[in-house]
Amino acid sequence: MTDYRRVYFIQSHQNHGYLKRIIRLCYSEQCLFVILIDSKAPAALHETAQALSDAFGNVILAPSEHVGWGGFSQVQALLNGIELALSASQNWSHFVLLGEQHLPLRRESENGNLLEPGVSYVSSIKYTDMNEGGKKDVEHRYSAICRELPGWGMFPTEGTDSRTWVTGNAQHGSNWVILSREHCSDLVAFSARLSESNFRLRTSIQSDEMYVQTFVATDKIANVRNKETTFVALPHLSGTDDLTFTEKNYFDAVAADFLFIRKAPAELTEKVVEHLEAIAVFSEEELDGKLLASKRTTFPVRTTATEVEEFTNQLVDLLAANAIDVDNFARLNAVFSPRLYLEFKKTGLPEKVHVVLLSEDLEHFKILICWHDDSGDWLQPATFGEFTTHVLKARVYNLMYKREVVVKADPARGFFKVSELAGGVPALASYIERYVEWAFDFSSAVRKTQPSPDITIVAIAKNEGKYLPEWIAYHLAIGVSRIVVYSNETADNQESILAAISASDSRVSWRQWPSVSGASPQETAYNHELQHVTTAWVCFIDIDEFIVPLRNENVIEWLATIPDDVSSVHINWRGFGSSGIQEANYGDVIKSFCMASGRHWGNNHHFKSVARTREAVRATVHNIITERGRRTLSDFQEFNTINNGLSDRIAHETIQINHYQCKTFAEFEARMHRGDANVPNDHPQKKRDASLERFKQLDLNEEKDEAISPFFDRFDVEMERIRDILGDVT
Repeated sequence: MTDYRRVYFIQSHQNHGYLKRIIRLCYSEQCLFVILIDSKAPAALHETAQALSDAFGNVILAPSEHVGWGGFSQVQALLNGIELALSASQNWSHFVLLGEQHLPLRRESENGNLLEPGVSYVSSIKYTDMNEGGKKDVEHRYSAICRELPGWGMFPTEGTDSRTWVTGNAQHGSNWVILSREHCSDLVAFSARLSESNFRLRTSIQSDEMYVQTFVATDKIANVRNKETTFVALPHLSGTDDLTFTEKNYFDAVAADFLFIRKAPAELTEKVVEHLEAIAVFSEEELDGKLLASKRTTFPVRTTATEVEEFTNQLVDLLAANAIDVDNFARLNAVFSPRLYLEFKKTGLPEKVHVVLLSEDLEHFKILICWHDDSGDWLQPATFGEFTTHVLKARVYNLMYKREVVVKADPARGFFKVSELAGGVPALASYIERYVEWAFDFSSAVRKTQPSPDITIVAIAKNEGKYLPEWIAYHLAIGVSRIVVYSNETADNQESILAAISASDSRVSWRQWPSVSGASPQETAYNHELQHVTTAWVCFIDIDEFIVPLRNENVIEWLATIPDDVSSVHINWRGFGSSGIQEANYGDVIKSFCMASGRHWGNNHHFKSVARTREAVRATVHNIITERGRRTLSDFQEFNTINNGLSDRIAHETIQINHYQCKTFAEFEARMHRGDANVPNDHPQKKRDASLERFKQLDLNEEKDEAISPFFDRFDVEMERIRDILGDVT
């Protein structure tokens, strides 16, 4: 058995060029190199590792295995590497853990001068010494008992109260450790114990940053230096988001007596290359010359793209009968292509709730309900009825930092081996169908615990005292939470009416809003109020516009149906004519005028907007501009905007705005004389066409529309209350 000075354990998962580079820079005949290639790595990487092992007697290969980021498989790979090194050589002094993106900072022979015999180098911090953010992160890692899906990482199976153990035992630090031979033997023995520490660590998230550190603390291991030996280019040190180092980082690390640095950028600067080549044992050409043709002809079997496609198509066919749609996102997750990542949707399932299927090998599967929740303390578990949710830390597109919904009704917690399922893939499809139903149950449980949405409607009025009581009464009757009216230089009694109603009903408020030269009074009022709205939703409409839910009992129920990813809904007009009424001595507007234009009349392309207040950044007369999220019509499908206030199509599926723009000719004429609210008072286009000819163009009475009538009873109650409030107000 050959004696070696040190062991370098190199984990490689993606780039055969990186593996060759670290060998030629670090190689020494007096050291042992143990290489672990991730099972799902490209064939070229497996071939390169085998060629290195064939070429050098002191380069050995650990059995390939699926290693998942954040999973215990990373720790198990380390333990396997240590056991292999212990059995391969008796007298080495240190075991050095490296990744393929490490680079050395000095010659291998110099490392011995910086590593004390019998001493391990483990950087860590105790839980009790962490700041509050660090404590919360560590508490989250131990907040659930997790299980690993090969190649993907850890997923929660049930919650656990680990606070007492964490407070007394948990340590956290860099996973790039250097261990003495004695401590390697102790670590292997520690891993074999059936202790609480071992159980907690094996079932936690990102245990590669805690396992060795906690072992050192709980076993009270002596001769351990709390020292980093690898310079990790964290963003605050490098200015890069991908943890790649800069030239300055490299030479600062050399001066600070680090042994290694990571991560290497794709392109190294000339000065860094010059330094590396000065310490390299071989040039690229020399190493390539030493690599023999690999003696091994078979490598770990990887799932092929064709197999993934065939499997996906089979699931699509099986689930179609249950109206479940399948989205294949494998191409977006192909860090180690081809992974299987499928999402399942069914009509009515909220946008932020996904049912997902994961697999690396089409044998081991994980079904999970994923919830995108951006509220509350995101690191803490949250319970909704029989469901508990935990934040995921799986480096996968669309899953990282989302919440997994743990389904207690499923004893398997979504983990399945298809070869052990009676019925194979069809049986797996049946489980997916059950998970879709559980996703609906979870969504219902969430809705029951969350407050109902609320909405403020805002209007600007001028000489509309006659219409305000009805308009206010109706919108309170359909569940509007708050009403704000801006009064613009009125000459009638509207301010007396507003003062009386607002004094008796806290849901209604108003303010005087004088015109300013060069500005639209309507737009300035809207954008002023946008800064003060406190409800979840906001809507700007006119006094001749009435919001009419078509499928819901009130507007609050309608708001609850809006998909989570929609930031604004743009509600089309339904234009109403005069219904043949010629004198303005009728009763209520909404009861008197029931004849409307055809649904596809051009003016019905106009819309008014309802938006999530937190996303709203600016308002125009017809439109609310949002910072992010989908903009849809009332069918919750996206559309194109024309001239800022018209949609390219008309939708009256779930809600409409009854626009009583005509009423009688006398009222129409008075409204036109008030001018266009879109422009400033001193604008040359302020005047509007008040002619009888224009009235006739708008006075369309083609279809009877009584969609508003179900709200009459509630409206009557509110209207009577407001009449009592107003009394003799004039």
